[in-house]
Amino acid sequence: MPDIHFQKLINHWEGLRTDNEVPFRSQIDPRQFPELLENIFILENSAPEQYRIRHTGMMLCEMMGFEVRGQLASAMMQNLYREKMALLLGQVLTRPGIAEITLVAQDLHDNVVSLKMLLLPLRSDFGDVNRILGCISTPVVPYVAPLRFGIAGQKLTAVDTSDLRLQGFAENQAAFGTDGIHAITNNPNPDNEKPRKRGHLRLVSDKDQDK
Repeated sequence: MPDIHFQKLINHWEGLRTDNEVPFRSQIDPRQFPELLENIFILENSAPEQYRIRHTGMMLCEMMGFEVRGQLASAMMQNLYREKMALLLGQVLTRPGIAEITLVAQDLHDNVVSLKMLLLPLRSDFGDVNRILGCISTPVVPYVAPLRFGIAGQKLTAVDTSDLRLQGFAENQAAFGTDGIHAITNNPNPDNEKPRKRGHLRLVSDKDQDK
């Protein structure tokens, strides 16, 4: 898969970032990258150091040789590299960061398969950064499933989650609370003395995230 396809996915992900925050999983729109759907997968950090495959296209299933939805991501790795992959996935979520990984496998006929994997952090509808949007390139050589991968190379780029728009343009804002509300004296308009309610943001639950 050409790098331009990975870049298209990164651009979609970047375009969803509000105030430099990691985007929500429910914001991802598959219609924006239809040519990548067979190569896409989504992981969930379901338990400490456990990352479960919640959605996947057919490419990953074909390489693994079985339906991988619901399986742990470690199942696609050789035993020697499972701990290393778990560490990488954890760094994608906790930094957060964008990971680009080179994977290598050898099938039963000694064919060597090399491909690329892209990993992008996502938030759940509750705001936790515990999902990963992944994309895997299409192998360029024939192979016989199942494949189990080792890691031949990796690159992790930290994501800037600071709100750059506020720097130099606004004063520091006090936390909202009763301590921050002060009476206005000699106010010709008494209605202004009443504290105003702030808007409420309601997050819509992603009903199909585990389907």
